[in-house]
Amino acid sequence: MPLDKLPIGGPTWIRDILDLGRADRRELPPYLAFCTAAVDGVSAFQSLGDRDSALLRQDILKWADLPRVLAFDDGIANIDRHYNNLIRVGKHRYTLIDHGQLIAPLGNWTCDNLEPHGLYRHRLLELLYPNGEIPEKVRSAVLLEASKLREALSRVEVDLKYWLSRFLPPDEATAYEVFLRERMLNIEDLLRKRYNLLA
Repeated sequence: MPLDKLPIGGPTWIRDILDLGRADRRELPPYLAFCTAAVDGVSAFQSLGDRDSALLRQDILKWADLPRVLAFDDGIANIDRHYNNLIRVGKHRYTLIDHGQLIAPLGNWTCDNLEPHGLYRHRLLELLYPNGEIPEKVRSAVLLEASKLREALSRVEVDLKYWLSRFLPPDEATAYEVFLRERMLNIEDLLRKRYNLLA
C-alpha cells in the first residue's frame, strides 16, 4: 500500500517519511501489509476514548483467549503486541492484528540474532502485569495453550513456507523456519522459565 494512501492520523513516522520523500522528491516506499478478513471493531486503545486505561486493562484481563495470545506471541517471538494491535470486537473480546515486529525492533532481525530458546520482550505481558505478578491460573492456562502450538504450526506449514519464500531471501526464510520449529519444540520449557515455574 502506498504510504501516501494511508489514513490521516497514523503513526508519526509515516508522516516523517512522507515529508522527507516530498522534500527530496524521492519515490516513497510502500507500506507492506496484507489482511485476510475485515474486522468489525476498533483499536482497543481507542475503544474507551479518553477514559482510564485501567478500564481497558481490566477488560483485556477478562478476555477468554488471553492465555492463547500470550502463548502465541511468545511462540513467534512477537516483541510488540500492544493495545493498538488488539481490535476490540465486544466486551472482553478482541482480535489480533499486526504481527510485524518479531525478534528485533521494527522486525529488523538477522540470522545471527535468531535464538530459539531466547526470552524476547513480551510487551503485552508487561502492559497487563506491570509488577510481574502473573496469577497461577493464567500461567497454567498459557502453558496449556503453548502445548498446542506445535500442532498448530504443522497445520499452517504449507502457508508458512509460501509466505516466508515471498518475503525473505532463501537463507533468511530457511533460518526463520528452523528458528520457529525449534522454538515450538521447546516452547513449554521456555514459558516455564519466563513464568519462574519448576521444570
